[in-house]
Amino acid sequence: MSDDLRTSDKVKEIMKKFLSPNSKPNMDTFPELVDCIVWLRFALAVFFGLWIGNESQNRGGANIMFGLNFIAFLPILYCQTFLGADQDSYGSKLYFSGIVQGLALALLIWIYFYTESHPEDEAVFASAFSKLLTDEVVISPVVGEEPQIPQESEF
Repeated sequence: MSDDLRTSDKVKEIMKKFLSPNSKPNMDTFPELVDCIVWLRFALAVFFGLWIGNESQNRGGANIMFGLNFIAFLPILYCQTFLGADQDSYGSKLYFSGIVQGLALALLIWIYFYTESHPEDEAVFASAFSKLLTDEVVISPVVGEEPQIPQESEF
């Protein structure tokens, strides 16, 4: 029971530091900031995946680029403007941690909800894919003159 209480107090302390405006954290005062930024990126990825997956016009690479920018740069902007973090003390960890995983999570959620809301497209795809798998296409080898190995060859 005391471990749960200590963990709860630690989480409260971390959240207090993460939500304190203009607290100017650095690696010595708030080493958990990188983990908080990763979780912020995951939350933004879930939000973006839900939002774009339920939109009617959500095709194309522009949405992927928007999602990448949304997941990558919004937490950096939060650190610079709201927290006033010393980003040099964290190195590249603050900039790049969790971006790929966040984008993958957003794409996964986007694909799920897009597929869920378009059953007719899914049925067409499944039909075409099953036809591709069940067609008996036999590719016959090309029969032509094969070069003969001379008798005096070492082969």
